[in-house]
Amino acid sequence: MRTLHLTQDQFDVLYDLLEDTINDISNNIEDMDITLDDYEIYHVWQNLNKLEGKLWLILNTLEWHFG
Repeated sequence: MRTLHLTQDQFDVLYDLLEDTINDISNNIEDMDITLDDYEIYHVWQNLNKLEGKLWLILNTLEWHFG
């Protein structure tokens, strides 16, 4: 396992880039016998989605506690 340290801006740029890539792949495989699960980059994007959700929950919890 490897660790990647990113600033919030870097994370946002990477997330947007991967989201665009996943959308492009999804649009191009509609008539093929493959799915997004066949692409490793899709799994990376899913992990970023999980991280983004956790960050959102943490930030909103902190805002609620410390207003």
